[in-house]
Amino acid sequence: MSETLILDVSRYARLWRSVWWTQHLVMLLALVVCSTLLGASALYLTGGLETFANFLIQDIMGQGLDAARQEDALMNIAALYWIARGVVRDTPATVALVIAASAITDSIDKSM
Repeated sequence: MSETLILDVSRYARLWRSVWWTQHLVMLLALVVCSTLLGASALYLTGGLETFANFLIQDIMGQGLDAARQEDALMNIAALYWIARGVVRDTPATVALVIAASAITDSIDKSM
């Protein structure tokens, strides 16, 4: 009689589970990146980025912090404003490509 061949698929099952989880975490990251860049672009195009930065500055000024903490908070707001404005204004094609790639990647994940 011939021996029965037992196929061990546990290694492939573990590999498939790890690929599945990795894919879903990457899709979540793509969705977050797409949403963040899309929101920043919308804020910049509507002029809301300056309004938001001014609101944060006025809020910091009204909190009554000591001079060092107030300066630190204002520097953080200025740095984030310059980064957000620079990314959206100076590289619109790159931002559009990242948004499109993230949206396509997310839609592919939903179709599976």
